[in-house]
Amino acid sequence: MDIVKTLMIVEIVISAILILIIVLQPKEGDTGILFGGGFADEVKRTKRGAELFLHNATIAFTVFWVAIAIAIMLLNK
Repeated sequence: MDIVKTLMIVEIVISAILILIIVLQPKEGDTGILFGGGFADEVKRTKRGAELFLHNATIAFTVFWVAIAIAIMLLNK
């Protein structure tokens, strides 16, 4: 199996995991600001537990996804 095809399969798996992680993250209610809310700026929250894990996992999987996409692009030259 070619390395580019393997990277493409890994890219698809990471994409699916990234979609799942993003869907699992809790909503923060910041859309209320668009309609005249304004209370979201006054309340600061700290991410803890599962919320922190999902936040960090989103960042890590996004970095992996971009790195693999760049590797695929460079290997296809």
